[in-house]
Amino acid sequence: MKFCEYTDVLQMAKRLSHDRCDLTRQEVYDIIDNPLTNPLTAPMESHHVKWESDWFDSRRPYYDVYPSIIPMLTTLSIDVVTGDMIHPPAGLKALLIRLPETQRHLVEHQWQTRTIWVHFGPVRERGKDVPGVFIAVDYGEADPTGMPCTTMRGFPLDGRPISEALDALAIHDSINLGQKIPDKLLLDSVKLALMICLLSENAELVQPQLLNKDHWKEVTWALVDKAHRRGKVAFSVGKSLEVIPHYRRPHLAIQRYGKGRKQAKVIMRGFDKPIIVHREKIKEVPTGFLDKLEGKHVL
Repeated sequence: MKFCEYTDVLQMAKRLSHDRCDLTRQEVYDIIDNPLTNPLTAPMESHHVKWESDWFDSRRPYYDVYPSIIPMLTTLSIDVVTGDMIHPPAGLKALLIRLPETQRHLVEHQWQTRTIWVHFGPVRERGKDVPGVFIAVDYGEADPTGMPCTTMRGFPLDGRPISEALDALAIHDSINLGQKIPDKLLLDSVKLALMICLLSENAELVQPQLLNKDHWKEVTWALVDKAHRRGKVAFSVGKSLEVIPHYRRPHLAIQRYGKGRKQAKVIMRGFDKPIIVHREKIKEVPTGFLDKLEGKHVL
């Protein structure tokens, strides 16, 4: 499965200059973080630079979120979650969340959530710095130069419910620039990021990724440490749900028939003979009876 990629600012600078950019990463950061570069969006650009700098310092950690778990997480209520329950997953204060290139859950009209970056740090509330988090969502929008545009929300993490904390800070004027992103899509994307933080220690749903050459091996801490030492700090979220045994519901299909298969008709598949997907996984269920019942059309 292919996941959406994040393009860092140095890569973007090289792309815009047709690889003639000889600036260092820090020099690019300094240009972007300069209020004179773009006064209206300067605060947002500053947060972006701080996140990316910390993200690189943490060896660019990312979470790949599989399709099946997305609706499960975004339909959970955040009314019962308070800000002090949200902590940096795996101790990472800067992380990237990548969604599949083709997914149908976080989609509204022409917009599709592609990546989400999360940065834990102080936010400004009523003139004081308080613990908080910034979450920025990439929907595929880009400015005239091709630079990806993100919609960012920052809010404090304290004893208030998240639903209340989301509205605690003033909305920056830059929210009115560019395309208007549906509020529900933004809320669901923010909710997904927060739920992944709450999931971070669930070993059944969040698994560390190994190096590509080791992907076929059983996951051990030695192999995970090897991947981390070589710069791959990555996790899969909900991958185990993709192979859960289930019945495939009856569905309509177009079937070709006749000489040369030149004719077609609509048929119902699986109506009289339900199909079990990932049947082999059922054999792992420790019932103690499967061996005796095998071959008797029980399944």
